[in-house]
Amino acid sequence: MKKEKILLAVALFLLAVALFLLIVVAGGIFVYWRAVADLTPDPAEPFTVVNADLTYDGVYIDLIEQAMIDAKSEEQQGGSNPDNLELHVVKYNSETGYVDGITATSAGITDRQLSFVYGGVQLDLHFVNDVLIGCRKTYEQELLDRLEGQTLESCTAEEREAAEKGALEVILNNDSWETDEDYLKLVLADYTEQVLEYQSEHPGLLVPKND
Repeated sequence: MKKEKILLAVALFLLAVALFLLIVVAGGIFVYWRAVADLTPDPAEPFTVVNADLTYDGVYIDLIEQAMIDAKSEEQQGGSNPDNLELHVVKYNSETGYVDGITATSAGITDRQLSFVYGGVQLDLHFVNDVLIGCRKTYEQELLDRLEGQTLESCTAEEREAAEKGALEVILNNDSWETDEDYLKLVLADYTEQVLEYQSEHPGLLVPKND
């Protein structure tokens, strides 16, 4: 009788241990599943709450870069000394012939960044699938703000390093993008107007061909 009680106690103990392990394993699986679910982004999420007024259907032109290219072209046509001209690599859009910024496409998502001047301030614009999702000062504008009217040549090495470091920190920080929709609407409207104005002044622009 005593032996049977011992065997029963052992069996109950093993059953309890098995149930405990089952609960631990099941709990671990549930926690892992929730973690994976929370970390997996919903591809539609960034676009479900987008205001339709922030959608852009025009031609993309990096107006700051384009202006620099136009100025260099005028210098060359004006007979400037070729030895004084800086080498500058330019990427034109093969369909429009304009400089259209930096573009990356992956998994059906097109990410584009370009720049223009808004109210006297150089801004980077960030589009995702033709929707303006943010803007911020360009690196050059951040640098100018820190120099406070000085030129890089007139600064000490320490001042220049501090200004460049501060500007770079802003650009590397994703939280530096302005995302207020009301502000973005104003920015997009002005960008659209400037693009149309530039196109009207430069009709039939062709991509330069290498001889």
